[in-house]
Amino acid sequence: MSPSSYLINILYYALLINIPQTNSQTTCDPCTQTTGSIFKVVPNTNCVEYVQCINSKQIGGTFRCSGDTIYDDSKQYCNWVSSVTCIDSEEVDCMPERIETDSPTLRPTPSPVTQKPVSPTLIVNVPDGTINGDTLNPGNNEDDCDETNPCPTNYTGYQTKPNTNCQSYIECKFGIPVSEYDCPTNTQRFIVEFGAISGKCSEEGVVPAGWTCPLDVSCVIDIDIQISISTDPPTTLEPTTTSPTVKPTIQPDISTYQMFRNYILQHEDEVSFIFTKPDGTSSTKYKFDDFIIGLDVSALQLPSNKAFFSGSNIPGRLPRISGMEYGLVNIAAFLANAKEMGIRYDTCDEWNTDYEQSPHEKYPLSNACGQYGRSYEDEACVADEPFHCVVDSFMEVVANDYNVDENLPPFMCKPREFNVGEEVYVGYYDTIDEVVIQSPYANTVGRTDIAGCCWWGRGVMLTKGTCTLGKLDIYLGQGAVDRGIYVYPDINFCLTPEAICNHEKSNELRWVLGLLEWTDRIQSYVDPLTGWNYMDQLQQFVNDGMVGTDFIKSVVNIVTRNCHDDLCPDKWPVGDKVYMENRVDHFRRLVFEVFNLPFTYQPTLSPSPPPSRSPSLSPTITAMPATPKPTRKKKVIALPPNKARDRLGGHSMAMLMAILVGTILLLCW
Repeated sequence: MSPSSYLINILYYALLINIPQTNSQTTCDPCTQTTGSIFKVVPNTNCVEYVQCINSKQIGGTFRCSGDTIYDDSKQYCNWVSSVTCIDSEEVDCMPERIETDSPTLRPTPSPVTQKPVSPTLIVNVPDGTINGDTLNPGNNEDDCDETNPCPTNYTGYQTKPNTNCQSYIECKFGIPVSEYDCPTNTQRFIVEFGAISGKCSEEGVVPAGWTCPLDVSCVIDIDIQISISTDPPTTLEPTTTSPTVKPTIQPDISTYQMFRNYILQHEDEVSFIFTKPDGTSSTKYKFDDFIIGLDVSALQLPSNKAFFSGSNIPGRLPRISGMEYGLVNIAAFLANAKEMGIRYDTCDEWNTDYEQSPHEKYPLSNACGQYGRSYEDEACVADEPFHCVVDSFMEVVANDYNVDENLPPFMCKPREFNVGEEVYVGYYDTIDEVVIQSPYANTVGRTDIAGCCWWGRGVMLTKGTCTLGKLDIYLGQGAVDRGIYVYPDINFCLTPEAICNHEKSNELRWVLGLLEWTDRIQSYVDPLTGWNYMDQLQQFVNDGMVGTDFIKSVVNIVTRNCHDDLCPDKWPVGDKVYMENRVDHFRRLVFEVFNLPFTYQPTLSPSPPPSRSPSLSPTITAMPATPKPTRKKKVIALPPNKARDRLGGHSMAMLMAILVGTILLLCW
């Protein structure tokens, strides 16, 4: 056994013995007959323990809910005991008994991931060194040293490059090498971190105990990889040629999400209009590559009920057509809305736009607390998902972006200030005199201060409030570390909400936050009065041939007003310009011109020539049932003889005369 494999085994058993064991209890496999990525309660643990399953296989070790919470299978998170009905026995095949211990052993504390060079990994927490049946060893040996590709099949993460004394490493995505990196100094060595399939360069003197760099192996790596000089992700995540330096990415059992993702990648050029500002120039803050990374995180890292819907686990509209068609309409609706929000203004932070028009244009600085009648800090999560961030009146945050053209100050939050017992008000900005007037000037909900008002919109959807940021932390940030999930372990999104816009991972975080809002608020939307359901309406729209604009207009209303029509009692007031027609046009263009929907064929997994004729945007003409036409009253127009002759023509006139003569003769007979 190699030293690296030995280390993984030690750490794996350290995780397993974290929970007190008994001699007689066995643990049954909770992942039996599961599909996709989902967390499941471990039977016989009173719903305290749970594991992550991907396609019926357990990934990683066992997690444990803390405090007075137990795991809620239906919600996919640890919930209050009073809110969960614990179903704690399942008839499944059982695995061998766990290793007995006399006392619990503490789980090893993961090293903070502060030196990752690129995007977060897509598959996490694999302490046993396997994923999808493939063995993943840190470093390389004779078995995993591929002359053409050092990345194991379907592997996403980082891999030490052989024969470099662990000073160089490869970034792999779905088994493809996409970038090569070198450690900053000759004294540092690259180490694949336990559990996260990520990695970092560490000084030789501070590497984990027992770790040694694998010996050189007898293979020659001859891969043609573009060296990434910056921390930006590569320009493409898929090979653009048939170069022999990479392995094929398409497997016979490729998932719907991978088909969906590949299809979008194949249409990168056509979808590029989404990533441009109204003047036609490219957005500086929203790029296609960052969108793909955010989509990967949303689809593969979030709990199944919060993951972006790509069409998985449902049959297609027609035989032999996958559910990917539904997923493409879903992403088209998301992108059509995103373009008219963060991308239109090329900003990560919400701007101050709610002002009094006369006599001067006065913009309250307390608009950071909420604009157009909304109070962002009060828009908390629903009772059964109490994950919203706690409002701290002493927090101080300044927005990274602001309206440069109007020279308006950026949003900020800070404690209330007093001078000799008198409050120093933040006031308003006067655009005529271009000066801040410090007076008790209130916003539309009566706020004159900005204490605790740190929850303005951020990211591609300009996501507002404490709820979605709190969920982002619970699912992917520091709040997820206790469950063994290390996607953004160095970020507490509740304590540092501006990390969305100024962290080194901001390029992808802007998309991740927007996609989480979409899955959490739009995909799950159900109107309590009428039962109008986004997912049902999405499928109905596709099944009916994708005709009309009612569906996308309802979706725009949900995004901007929190209600699909005017019946909702708690709808948001209409705020800044909605650009409804623009969103509808973007949606139609994506659906019909870019993605070539509706499908009438089985989508291929490799690029194919574009259709010889673009789908028409005109409505389909269908035969109407025959109905009696109403009798129309004839209208007689008298014309002079010369005009009548001109209209009928000489030949026609002769025929008419012959018919008249014949009729007279017949009558006389």
